[in-house]
Amino acid sequence: EYSRMLSVPTVIANGSKSLQGAEIYGPATPSLYVWCLHPLACYDADIIGTNSASLSVRCMEHEACLDMTVRCPPGTRGYRSNCEIFGMEGQEADVHTNFNLYTPNGWNDIAFRYYDAFVLSGSMFCGGNDSVFIEGEHECELQYGVWDCVDTSSPCRDQTWLNMDRETFRCDNTSDCSGQELTCSENTGDDWERYNVP
Repeated sequence: EYSRMLSVPTVIANGSKSLQGAEIYGPATPSLYVWCLHPLACYDADIIGTNSASLSVRCMEHEACLDMTVRCPPGTRGYRSNCEIFGMEGQEADVHTNFNLYTPNGWNDIAFRYYDAFVLSGSMFCGGNDSVFIEGEHECELQYGVWDCVDTSSPCRDQTWLNMDRETFRCDNTSDCSGQELTCSENTGDDWERYNVP
C-alpha cells in the first residue's frame, strides 16, 4: 500500500512488501537509516535521502531491497560518499527489473558494501542543483552485473574531477609501465609509497 513518511530517521521493514510504493523522506539531521529485514521488505520503495546528512540502506536478506529507487545526498568534498547500500557477506545476488539511483555527483556519491546485484533495467540520474561537480542533469543506463554506466562517456561516470589534485598512473595494454618506478608524493593510506613495476 502506498504511504509517505516525512522526516523519519529510521525505518525498519520486517515483512514482505511492507514498503511497496512508499516514499520515505529522511530528515536533514541526523541521518536516514532504512533496514530491510525480510525478503521483498523494501520492494518498490522510494528512499529519499537527498537532504539528509547521510543515507544507509541495509539489505539483510536476499531480495530485501528489490527494485528500489535510492536518492542519495551529495558526497563530501573530501571525496567520501554519504550514501551506502549494505548487504550481508556471502548473500546471494539480487536481480532487479527496475532499480534507480539518484546521485548528484555520480558514482562518487554511493558505496556498496557486500551488496551484489544484477540490474536488468535501471538508471543513474546525476547532476542537478545538488551537484557541485556535474553541470546539467544527466541519466545513464545501469550496466548488467557491474555497478557502472553502460555509456562509459556519461557525465555520471566521468569522475575526472576526483583527480584534480592527484597524480594518476595508468598501466595497461596501451600504456606500458614495465621497468618504471612509480612514487607517490603523499602517503596513499596503504602500506607502500613506492612501487616497482615488473
